[in-house]
Amino acid sequence: AINELGLSDESQESAPLTVRAALTTPSAPYDVALLNCDGRSMVLNWKKPLQSGGAEIKEYYVDKRCSGTSMWREIHIPPVTERLYKVEGLTEGAVYQFHVYAANLAGLGPASKHSDDFKCEAWTMPEPGPAYDLTFCEVRDNSLVVEWQKPVYAGSEPITGYHVEYAKKGTSDWKTANEKTVSHRFLKVTGLEVGTCYLFRVRAVNAAGVGMASMPSDPVTAKAVEGSQEVSCTVDEKSGDIVLSFESCQMNEGSRFIWKKNYKEITDFSKGVEIKTEGNQSKLIFKNADKEDAGTYSVSVARTNGVSSSYTITTEELEKMLALSYDIRHPIIPLKSELAYKILERGRMRFWLQAEEISSKVTYKFFANNKELSGADPNKMGHDVSTGIIEFIMDHFTEENEGTFTCQITDGGGKAQSSLVLIGDAFKAALAEADFQRREYIRVKEGPHFSEFLSLHVGDDCSVTLVCKVANLKKESEFHWYKDDTEIIPDVKPDLSSGVCKLPIKEFSLKTTGVYKATISDDRGKDMSQIDISGKTFDEAINKLSQLAGASAAELVIKCTATGIQLQCHMKYYTSEMNISWYHSEHKLTHSDKTVIGGTPAMATMEVIEPMEKDKGAYSIVITNSESSHKRTLDLSGDVYEKAYAEFQKLK
Repeated sequence: AINELGLSDESQESAPLTVRAALTTPSAPYDVALLNCDGRSMVLNWKKPLQSGGAEIKEYYVDKRCSGTSMWREIHIPPVTERLYKVEGLTEGAVYQFHVYAANLAGLGPASKHSDDFKCEAWTMPEPGPAYDLTFCEVRDNSLVVEWQKPVYAGSEPITGYHVEYAKKGTSDWKTANEKTVSHRFLKVTGLEVGTCYLFRVRAVNAAGVGMASMPSDPVTAKAVEGSQEVSCTVDEKSGDIVLSFESCQMNEGSRFIWKKNYKEITDFSKGVEIKTEGNQSKLIFKNADKEDAGTYSVSVARTNGVSSSYTITTEELEKMLALSYDIRHPIIPLKSELAYKILERGRMRFWLQAEEISSKVTYKFFANNKELSGADPNKMGHDVSTGIIEFIMDHFTEENEGTFTCQITDGGGKAQSSLVLIGDAFKAALAEADFQRREYIRVKEGPHFSEFLSLHVGDDCSVTLVCKVANLKKESEFHWYKDDTEIIPDVKPDLSSGVCKLPIKEFSLKTTGVYKATISDDRGKDMSQIDISGKTFDEAINKLSQLAGASAAELVIKCTATGIQLQCHMKYYTSEMNISWYHSEHKLTHSDKTVIGGTPAMATMEVIEPMEKDKGAYSIVITNSESSHKRTLDLSGDVYEKAYAEFQKLK
């Protein structure tokens, strides 16, 4: 060690060192640049040596001299480790020159070429100073990415963006690569000519205008490294991790992969980001990716001929990969059918769904309005591996169960969920059916009951009968008929031993419509069945009667009375509610003083009152039902009319 008084004693000897073959001192740094000056100090920057000498460059030494002198003076002890240094203690107005040495394990290399003359005057211009440290990556045949460091001197306003300029080597024809400024400190320049050598420089911009140009970059040729690969991006099919992968076409001693996001080296690994490198392959792995991870990811390989690549993850692509990652990490068990219900005997409610496939290790839970349901007695819960059916049987379904029912399934790493909403009318319908089935079970199992409820039968002879069947009877069981709550005493008492009870409805018509009811009871309980014979039920019976009556209708016959000539059509049954029409030739007749339409249960009639000459002609009756019609015709003219008219006159 040395100071103003002289040299110290020598240190102890070092441990043995192994010096690699061909280890030399580094070449000289170059392009010393001025980045800022405040009148008392200057901020310098320089480019690292092109040759490191086979070892990492760890130290730099800076000397200064006044312009026009030959005496160089050391500026700093100890040496600096960065290529950015602020020289203090300068004289305002003086002009200085600087040169720089680089050192590695082998020793101190040669000095750089001295800088231009730098006058120590404070910078006061409003525009920014120069950017510095221009570097390149992803060099391809027609494009490359240029990176830089922001100016030390920002000017009077904050820096808002940058312009990148380039020129072919050997020319001063500078072109702007981006007419619109970029706010970040990198730019992909396209449209280059393959094999052409270019220089680049950068200008920062603020509100005051465009700033000083950076020192021109080293020459770079637009030519892809032979065998260069691109970064690929995938979602791991097993882990769901998002993975950026890169395979380097070159690997040398000391080569290492450097991953960056938006061209800033990734150093924060606290959010589940990992870098895994094996041989010439490196992966950037996102364990817990989120929407903030969109951006441009680049990788470069140190100590190669510029091997590098990048991949831009857009917001849209990231959303798709996050969705895929979620599906892989949370696989969905496919369902053949969603959650549904079926009402069982005793009004029990069966909730069930069917999966495409389940294993014997499947687990599941059922919820009602977010409250887990218990599968303990009297409820039941189970599954069938062979069919994929999972079910929950609720023993008692009540008004309190209105809401949303959910089944959650877990099988291995897969999950599934299905819900059924039972509210409003849907719930009321389910509850009503459950209540009915519960009552029905009690009714059938415990006392006398109807095994078949009341129904209306129309016989081929046009008889109309109420029929029902009863079961679980004993000697004391009693049966009763009612119409509109008034008891009917039938001519023949029901034969309960046969289990079939019948009530004939005589002269079926609108007069016989109403609500009919039957009851069966004993000391064990009572059951009731009723039927409303009106509306659709009545119309269907009349239609059936019309069909039978029409098929049985005889030909028209003449019957004279004291008031006129009557035409009669005999049939199995007639009531005015049937769809029967009378016609004179093509003219449809209506009931009036001239034509009286009516009948008895055995025939339909139409009488021409006080017949006249104009009443001669063909008369017909048409009996219509939903499926067919029947027509009968008689020609009341000529001798037929004369004979009938004479008979009428005689009776009159």
